[in-house]
Amino acid sequence: MSMDKYQEGNMEVFELNTKVISGVDCLEYFNQYKNQGIFIVCDKFLAENQSVTRILKEIDDSNKVVLFTDVVPDPPLEEVAAGMKRLMASSCDVIVAFGGGSAIDAAKAILFFTARQTGKVFEFIAIPTTSGTGSDATAATVITDLQAKVKHLFADPMMLPAVALLNPDFTRSVPKPIVANTGIDVLTHALEAYVAQGRDNFSDCFAEKSVQIITQSLLITYNDPDNTYHREQMQVASTMAGMAFNKAGLGINHGIAHNLGGMFHIPHGLANAILLPHVVTFNSRDEGCLNRYALLAKVTGIAPFTDTARVAVDKLIAYIRDIMEKMEMPTSLIAWGMDRNEFEAGKRQLAENALVDTCTQTTPLMPTADEVLEILNNISQ
Repeated sequence: MSMDKYQEGNMEVFELNTKVISGVDCLEYFNQYKNQGIFIVCDKFLAENQSVTRILKEIDDSNKVVLFTDVVPDPPLEEVAAGMKRLMASSCDVIVAFGGGSAIDAAKAILFFTARQTGKVFEFIAIPTTSGTGSDATAATVITDLQAKVKHLFADPMMLPAVALLNPDFTRSVPKPIVANTGIDVLTHALEAYVAQGRDNFSDCFAEKSVQIITQSLLITYNDPDNTYHREQMQVASTMAGMAFNKAGLGINHGIAHNLGGMFHIPHGLANAILLPHVVTFNSRDEGCLNRYALLAKVTGIAPFTDTARVAVDKLIAYIRDIMEKMEMPTSLIAWGMDRNEFEAGKRQLAENALVDTCTQTTPLMPTADEVLEILNNISQ
């Protein structure tokens, strides 16, 4: 498809419904609440290491606070059901998602299904502790069906946080491998949004700025966790990329990554990272995608404007590989630790599942199952 097509009569809509408050004092936002029920969703680690007390001390004693701390990576349906039961028994009106992508995804699903069942309207606040998912600015969630070994992505406007509080202090203790995985997840969000079928000038703006910030701040954040400025910049980049893909959609990179995670439990950001150079190469078979990637590389400083489109895209791919190397990330499934026999046995089903993943529906160049298998074979080396 042409990436620059214009159809007379089309109408584009871009909404910004999340208030973003960033900085080390952003938790003061909670000072306004009096005599309310506040339901906080986080994992046991954040509860036990006292991180959640940073929020609690900003909440007036007149409020009733309920903690749901059963969040686990890749939240399963059973966790959502337990959270719904706890929320409905709590009579809370405000839901706070505190943590990485799993906590925010779990909170979204708990909110969504509880609201559907009860008709209740909740105020939703997201406080990310990693710089990667962009979930604090999207209306989508990903929940795992453990029995089917499949991740399900679904979206609804009610899951869009009303407020995102970006406090860089919460990312200070994030381990280096997670900084790397989540950082490349942000890059993947921005790159996929830039070529996705739903993109427009508004989503392009957020994607471009997100990539520009990544090139300036990700490695510094990885190497120097005490650099508050660049940690805050990466939080902003993550939220901007979330705003971009909330409008534009994503693509086959996430479609495959969801299923790698569901079947083999590879961390989501790492799965995206291993796939990203190969998916950019695949999408660049389309001239429109090639030109879009080249433009992004040029406006973000990865390639000079004098380069041809092909050379600029080659430099974009080289940049991805270089930053992964500098952050000591595995570049193949086998290097990560995938069992080859298990992979070979499951890859055909994985490819078929990836093609029907929600994210794949907005990919710019729809692959065949054999082309997905080609990508899978390339990343397994």
